[in-house]
Amino acid sequence: MQKIKIFLASSAELDKDKSEFELFISKKNKELFSKRVFLELLTWKDYVSAMSQTRLQDEYNKDIAQCDICIILFHTKVGRYTHEEFDVAHEAFKKTSKPRIYTYFKNTEDSLTPEIKAFQEKIDGLNHFYDTYENTEDLYYKFNMQLEKLADSGLIKHVRIDAPKIIKYAVFGLLVPLLILFFAYKYIDASRPFQTTIQIYGWKGKEQKPLQGLGTIELKLGDKTEKADINSNGEAIFKQIHSKYDGEKAHISISGTNNEPYYLLDSVIILTKDEPIYVQASVNGLDRLKGQIIDGKTGEGLANATVSIQNIDAYTDEYGYFELSIPLEKQELEQEVNIFKQGYSSYRCTIPMQATGNDNDFRQILQPAK
Repeated sequence: MQKIKIFLASSAELDKDKSEFELFISKKNKELFSKRVFLELLTWKDYVSAMSQTRLQDEYNKDIAQCDICIILFHTKVGRYTHEEFDVAHEAFKKTSKPRIYTYFKNTEDSLTPEIKAFQEKIDGLNHFYDTYENTEDLYYKFNMQLEKLADSGLIKHVRIDAPKIIKYAVFGLLVPLLILFFAYKYIDASRPFQTTIQIYGWKGKEQKPLQGLGTIELKLGDKTEKADINSNGEAIFKQIHSKYDGEKAHISISGTNNEPYYLLDSVIILTKDEPIYVQASVNGLDRLKGQIIDGKTGEGLANATVSIQNIDAYTDEYGYFELSIPLEKQELEQEVNIFKQGYSSYRCTIPMQATGNDNDFRQILQPAK
């Protein structure tokens, strides 16, 4: 079976035309089935809209460059993304001779806007031929003619097969029993409750497991809430999740951490069947230390004193206040603080960095040297 991948793009004003064109491709596939050709149509609806680390348009563009055919429809507007999709297809064609680009402008009384006219002039400058259509029936006819030309040129290869004979042996000899077994297995497997493991890792990366045997993860599925304690491996295991939640969003939170202010960086996850889900945890207050150093002689704030944590220094202002930022790789639950200034006795102490809010409020008196 030869697969011809087609990407269909347009601005939102032609969504109806795109939907009707999908029906045309579906009907065309029935006609081409006996010739061992399948037209795979891709539109924006074929992509997942979940949050991603990359721009969703970049996913479209990647597929456009790999398609055999790119169809772009315009009416009164040239959307920014549709314009971008045309440019991506054109650049790919210059490098690899694919995709074949078919550009159609819907012809109505108000269609020749300045924006459309400028884009047509751009296409003319690229020596790219475009066409117009009056309605979807006209669009079907013109694109169908192009498909026939592609078949004549050899891009689409029609292969005649003895379909009745193949179907006879496949259906009655092997296919029917296999289909029965396949769908029975899929039904049983799809309806089976599944297990999900949420792996809690720390602010230094997946190798750090700060919550080993401490805390409870709460998983909210619709109007239902499940809880699982974090085990000695830093995992919260949910064993009996209904199959209907596979691939669905769930809200998570953490509690029971012995009053230590842990929080989860992600509050929403996508449940995956039998695959671990990694969620990062951190603690309020690990990233900075704020406070004031007091002059033991005058009781006033001590200016130009040095406050140091792991060789990271901050200096007090004229009122003795300071703020010291701690990079991720040096964040710890406890830190050794060193305070010194010429003419004063140095001071060293170890303090817990956790705070109820996002700031620590550290105050220390520095005595004059004797």
